[in-house]
Parts: sequence; C-alpha cells; structure tokens
Amino acid sequence: ALAKLARRDPWRQSQTSVRYRNGKSLDPTRVPYVVIPIGYSAAKNGEFVVVEYGGRSVLAVVGDRGPKHKFGEGSMALAGALGINPSGTSGGVGSGVKYTFLGAGVGSAASEADMLSALKRQSLALQSSGLIAKN
Repeated sequence: ALAKLARRDPWRQSQTSVRYRNGKSLDPTRVPYVVIPIGYSAAKNGEFVVVEYGGRSVLAVVGDRGPKHKFGEGSMALAGALGINPSGTSGGVGSGVKYTFLGAGVGSAASEADMLSALKRQSLALQSSGLIAKN
C-alpha cells in the first residue's frame, strides 16, 4: 500500500544521501528515516535517532539531507510506524514530533536487510534498557 502511495507523491525524491554499498538509495516505504537540513552538523548521516509522537517511539536513521533550516521530514515507513498519515500530499503533522539523536548509528549499510537488522537490534536494546517504549 505504501509503494502505491509513494508513486502518487509529486514531491517524492528517488535518491537519498545515505546509500547502500551498491549505490542504491533507501526505500522510504520500508526504512524508517529522517531528513535533516543540509549543513546541520549535530547529527551524521546513518546516525540512529529516536523519533517520538503521540505516545509512540520509533528508532530511525538519519537517511537524507534536505533544505537548510527545515526539520520535520521523514520516510513513509517512519510516519506509518508513528501513526501519522504517510501521504506526501495530504499526510504529516504540523508539530509534536520529538527527535533524540543517539550519536552512533549504522553509517553506510551493505544492504537494506543489513540496515533493517541493525535498526531492529538497536531498537530491542533500547527497549530492554527502558529508553524507548515497546509499541
């Protein structure tokens, strides 16, 4: 369903700043990621970030860079996991999303499977330590 929705998004970008070793970009319908402003140096590409909204917590990665001074974009997979309408034309929320950058991450993963596996491992570790809630 997300893939069909993604194809209808006129603003959808086909390339991300973070790529797999084969050069392929992250799939916004499968990988939870955030977009941070170009020039923002407090977080690095591939860094883990806990994203919270409406009582839900999701572990994502910094997956792309966007317009300077603009925070708030995320992948369709991230929006869906947070209970936010993932549509690029009618979805999103105006406020209330909290980001906590963790200072470490996956960097550049070899493949989507490696990226999703690293996210799952780190998410389980954060859940067991009580740093993020089990959704």
